[in-house]
Amino acid sequence: AKAAGRRTYMRYTEAMDLATRRRATIAAALRNVLDRNELRLVFQPKLDLASGRITGVEALLRWNSPEHGDIPPAIFVPLAEENGLILEIGQWALREACHVLRYWRQLGLDDLTVAVNVSALQLQRGSMADTVATTLAESGLPAECLELELTETVLMANAEQNAVTLQRFRHLGVGLAIDDFGTGYSSLAYLKRLPINTLKIDKAFIGDLTTDPEDEAITATVIAMAHSLGLKVIAEGVETRAQLDFLRQHGCHEVQGFWISEPLEAAQCLAFLRNWKPAAAALAPASSDPAAAVSSPHGTRRTARPASGPHRPGRRARRPRAPSAGREPQPAPAAGAARDRTLRAAGEERAGAQSRGGDDRPPEIAGAAHMTAKASEAVSIRLLDREYTVGCAP
Repeated sequence: AKAAGRRTYMRYTEAMDLATRRRATIAAALRNVLDRNELRLVFQPKLDLASGRITGVEALLRWNSPEHGDIPPAIFVPLAEENGLILEIGQWALREACHVLRYWRQLGLDDLTVAVNVSALQLQRGSMADTVATTLAESGLPAECLELELTETVLMANAEQNAVTLQRFRHLGVGLAIDDFGTGYSSLAYLKRLPINTLKIDKAFIGDLTTDPEDEAITATVIAMAHSLGLKVIAEGVETRAQLDFLRQHGCHEVQGFWISEPLEAAQCLAFLRNWKPAAAALAPASSDPAAAVSSPHGTRRTARPASGPHRPGRRARRPRAPSAGREPQPAPAAGAARDRTLRAAGEERAGAQSRGGDDRPPEIAGAAHMTAKASEAVSIRLLDREYTVGCAP
């Protein structure tokens, strides 16, 4: 009742007591989370819509407690901010993400960036800029490979002081992004003055794209505004081809979400990145021209329009092959029957895909995800008891 404001009351229920006790128990367990090595990072790839390349990953915190199981970040991060543990946890996440990306760069993946989330307490207490500089020096990671993500609420909590801190980040060469843009409160005047590079459109606006005109209007407006300010735009929570097509048509630069890949363990993500092939041609919308584009590993080529009639020009008609001895010639199947069989096979294949989760991704993306699962099992058998169960071995 106190949190709801003055002159209010709430009726007590037993569920309140249970929630309070559970919250206190989780807060107590959180104090030992680093000593017991219970935290880990997962990584979600980001796709550039123009080139079809994976340009970077976002590092996300996960906590698996032996006593309480998997605890969502939406529960333990606010608790960590309340008791101040977010300072240590945030520093651990920053250091771990930088070391993982440095290892990937040593393996030849040197054109990636990693994004790390920063809380309000990290900006307000301690010297966050010094912590970032020290972490970059220890890991040997170039500053331009690191991006810090801050929500609108974090930025506006103390805009003047935060602007000074953000300028120090920019002097280091670190990228800055506003996360979950559109869900909090932000001043457009400060948006113009803050030294940010990227706007990330919250998934709340992406989920109903192509079905909700209001979300379409908001998303298109945010993209246009970012273009006017010279900012990069990333859309979160992309899960369908229709959403991706809308974003590409309106000039969104990058996307992330389950349509590309779910958040992956470090070993799984490494396998995904290694098996990825630029899918710019596959991401292009279907052409209405009969001379359609054909995707290939070396780019896009045009196919010739088929000639009218049963044979193409320049080719001699095949003579019918004589039937083998002892066999009666079989009649050729009717065109309608062949088409029916083709449609039936396609329907069965599509039904199978839907039963597996409705995968409508291009072959390059689905193939990379499939190879990721196979390679991940070969990399580390420990992944089998994690959140993402791996498929069959290669």
